[in-house]
Amino acid sequence: MTYTYGIISETFSLDGQARIAYGIAMYAHIEQTEIGSVVATVCDLSADKESVLELIKACNEGELLPIHLYDVVEDYLAR
Repeated sequence: MTYTYGIISETFSLDGQARIAYGIAMYAHIEQTEIGSVVATVCDLSADKESVLELIKACNEGELLPIHLYDVVEDYLAR
């Protein structure tokens, strides 16, 4: 099984002010299929889309295993 990571977004509204927040979705692929199943999400990491895309790129390039996802997110938030 392989895992890939992608970006997700949500729009929040408070007092008429909209805010977009970006997060990570983790997909599990069985037998190298193109389509994966979402197995985990981490929402509302940042309003900075480019920053979240950099984190996702690092997760994909490093072939991050699911067991390490929340540690990586914790490190990202602590920076």
